Amino acid sequence: MTTPDLSLLVTLHNEAHLAGPALRSADLAIAAAEAAGFTVERLIGLDAATETTRRFCAQPVIADNWPRREYDFGDPFLLRNALARAATGRWVAWLDGDDLISENWLVTACEMLRDAPPGEIWVIHPELNWVFDGEENVFTLVDQADPLFSKAYLYFNNYWDMMSVYPRDLALAVPYAPRRPQQGYGYEDWHWNLETMAHGVLHRVAPGTIIAKRRRAESVSRANARMSAVCQPSETLRIDRFWGE
Repeated sequence: MTTPDLSLLVTLHNEAHLAGPALRSADLAIAAAEAAGFTVERLIGLDAATETTRRFCAQPVIADNWPRREYDFGDPFLLRNALARAATGRWVAWLDGDDLISENWLVTACEMLRDAPPGEIWVIHPELNWVFDGEENVFTLVDQADPLFSKAYLYFNNYWDMMSVYPRDLALAVPYAPRRPQQGYGYEDWHWNLETMAHGVLHRVAPGTIIAKRRRAESVSRANARMSAVCQPSETLRIDRFWGE
């Protein structure tokens, strides 16, 4: 069996009312990638999903094109680790079930990964995050090779979220940490970015690409802010390591 170039991994919990547009945007982006010669595996991961979300995924029009796996972690980061293990592609891409991706997102990210210099490991992020619903905003993401990038910023905030494309081997080598709100920790996507940088990974931006991200009234990021969570410790931000570079 030939290994796909890319596995597009969609995470769902209770997003049935928005999953249709999300998967439609995914199908359009997959079609563009396939037209450019890339092969793409589709896979949905359900985590403690509502019955409505399960019924949505069981519809033949969805089930015939999108294989799914069911879990009961109650943790979006453990779900991602499990899906990365289940995937078979050379690279993995993530999509939350209530977000939308631009048609050029997957093909541009795949082209960048294909053309990355030998020996370099890249994580590809979109150029823009367009936030809608509970908040309206547009964020420009910074490329690690951009002069505007400052490692010191990562002491205070996170440059990139989880909607990215990168080698599956990296996902297996550097899994997401589980949520630990009882210990006051949060922002596991921030922590993962730091951990990958500790492994020498470069975070790059795909020009002209957009992910429309739904900001829910109650989300993991807002729960982190409400409880004043802090990022888990990382070797990348050790003072002796930071100032020694």
